[in-house]
Amino acid sequence: AEVPVGDEVNAVAITPDGSRAFVTKPLAAKVGVLNITGDKVTYALDDDVPVGFNVYNIALTPDGTIAIAVNNTAHGNSASLTIIDATGMHPHSIDTVSVGDGPEGFAMAPDGKSAALILLHGGTSAHNDWTYHRNGGIVALKIDGQKVTVRPGEIPMGSVPEGIAKSR
Repeated sequence: AEVPVGDEVNAVAITPDGSRAFVTKPLAAKVGVLNITGDKVTYALDDDVPVGFNVYNIALTPDGTIAIAVNNTAHGNSASLTIIDATGMHPHSIDTVSVGDGPEGFAMAPDGKSAALILLHGGTSAHNDWTYHRNGGIVALKIDGQKVTVRPGEIPMGSVPEGIAKSR
């Protein structure tokens, strides 16, 4: 079945217990919350969580306590993560973490204690654009309960890195 959420959606994360889904709504700068009961899925606009501009990706910790939304922002500007308390009756943002320019690929570790985020650094911009940088990079995130921090250092990558996965 189709569940209208009022806006374009480009990513989804489902809680480990299957009771909720979080969907990124980039044009609205929000994350929609879908409640799942058996084969019934419901959506309420009032439950949308405001996040940063051009929210692009989302992941949940394996215990389902927090969702991390990746806000891509505009080329050449520092972007952010929105940390969402995914529990309780009304999921809501609890923190914003600055990550750098052009976050795209995002992967949560199976244990939920870390994640990796790819930064494009304007790699998809025209070569004569001020936002263009030939190479991207990867930053590591530390996840401690509901606190998310960017670990020091960035691993340089080649041109336009996009996808990433983490395994045990």
